[in-house]
Amino acid sequence: MAFISDTATARISDYLNAIRPKNEKYFLFNTLGWYREGVTVLSTPPPSPAIIQRTWDGRTLAYVDAPAMSFGTARDAVSGGVTLTIENEGAQKIIILENEFLRCRIDTAGHVRSLIDLKANRECIRPVPAADGLPILYGNQLMIYEDLPFFWDAWDVMIYHLEKARPVADALSFQVVENGPLRVCVSFEYAIGQKKHSAAVCVSQCGCTFG
Repeated sequence: MAFISDTATARISDYLNAIRPKNEKYFLFNTLGWYREGVTVLSTPPPSPAIIQRTWDGRTLAYVDAPAMSFGTARDAVSGGVTLTIENEGAQKIIILENEFLRCRIDTAGHVRSLIDLKANRECIRPVPAADGLPILYGNQLMIYEDLPFFWDAWDVMIYHLEKARPVADALSFQVVENGPLRVCVSFEYAIGQKKHSAAVCVSQCGCTFG
């Protein structure tokens, strides 16, 4: 499999180098059969003066567009941007992530309480009331399951694991790790067993269906 992957990657690279615009060391290529635009991660900053953003882990975000099976460019988006605000709701803070298509409301425990389709003016999720000993389930409830397979414990999962679900406790803390102009992200830290794990909720600037 590694040989097939390496060979295919090398041939694609040779093809792109042969047809890319002359005297350009940096280029974008859309390998799919339809026009695409949106925020993407680049290995290095683009040479154009387009707006870029550094991610929390040091990578580069840019807004790019490209026709089907052709070269593209990094440019400034023509659509609305993204925003991150924090509001007080009683004794609790609510984090609001929003772009031109959706508005996401998250509490500091990491629960997605609301996801509104702004174009249709429609709520997309509804919290599930507490039942059968489980707490209220939200749009992004983290769950862990007991896994005791009959065979091949390295990878086998028995259907019975669905009967042993347990919600992960609320997030211990949160941190705004990205705040525009192309993407906003909030990271939440959870305690699972004796270890701590992080999960991020992000909203990007998006200009069309194929983002």
